[in-house]
Amino acid sequence: MQQICVVGSAVHLPAGTETVDHAIEQKMITRTEAGGLGVERVHIAGKEENAPNLAVRAVKESLRSAAVEPRSVSFFGYGHTYYQGHDFWSPAHYVARQTDMLNATPVSINQMCNGGAAGLSIASSHLRATQDKGAAVVATSDVFKSPGFNRWSGDYDTAYGDGATATVLANFTPSAPHLQLLACQSTSSSRFEAMYRGEDQFMAVPHERRKAIDIKATKRAFFRAEGGAAAFREEATLAISRLFIRALGQARVRCDELSYVLLPRLSPKVLDLMYAPLLDGTEAICLRSDTGHLGAGDFLANLDYAVHDDSLKVGGTVAVIGGGGGFTWTAAVFRKAEGRSRDLVKRT
Repeated sequence: MQQICVVGSAVHLPAGTETVDHAIEQKMITRTEAGGLGVERVHIAGKEENAPNLAVRAVKESLRSAAVEPRSVSFFGYGHTYYQGHDFWSPAHYVARQTDMLNATPVSINQMCNGGAAGLSIASSHLRATQDKGAAVVATSDVFKSPGFNRWSGDYDTAYGDGATATVLANFTPSAPHLQLLACQSTSSSRFEAMYRGEDQFMAVPHERRKAIDIKATKRAFFRAEGGAAAFREEATLAISRLFIRALGQARVRCDELSYVLLPRLSPKVLDLMYAPLLDGTEAICLRSDTGHLGAGDFLANLDYAVHDDSLKVGGTVAVIGGGGGFTWTAAVFRKAEGRSRDLVKRT
């Protein structure tokens, strides 16, 4: 099978931040609620900043780090969970235009918080089907501005931070050390889509029912109908456990050979609800403290951590786990490899 490599990566976070202490002082959340988040601060986009333009910055930085010409990119996948600044358009095409990826096919990916992982899966499949050597870019960006979204209390046990991520994949081997994609597997449990719909009737226009998105309301209705969270926890943990085993099998890597597993940037309670099987017997890392949950961006932000982890030695392997409402979960396994002379045919 053709080898897919991560040749560039970037995370762009807005300069502005908001601490959990500030959120408590402003009565956005209670001290009890804050204690369960596991977050010290989140990054906040400025008044003139928006999600697509944050993505532009992340993509440009990732292409520079990869030394890949924008017009050599043949596929661009863009994941997001929330509003992109216009009501009826394609933000993926905007980002492609602003970054000069004019030969890429832009695709917007709406798989909730699994958008970055879904993009990586689609992009790697695209590269394996491509005969000439080239590159694909996957990016995410979300900005959770009020009044439409309450980042601190709009959802249970989750603080939402603004930010963009970008990853450059290639079917050629770069000159520098890099990560090779050994496996990428996904699984879904679509019967849980109602968790983000609840008992609400379908609306004719956005925010017709509520001025701000209220994830707590739909979850309350869902779990009330389900008689609690036990059934979801049982199915989710089983699905993720089987997914993880399948990804390790595809990668031909044992669990005890992994240097670590990177988990979504969610609170301890949410991780325990779904990802408990991965917390035993592995070095599990959650990087939520300084960013909060990045919407569709957790997976690629975590991959960026592995890309820039100097302690990860050549031959070392890591796993990245993602998930999003609906539900879909993705597990990918990567190995750090030495580089060789690149052979990139530039497209014009």
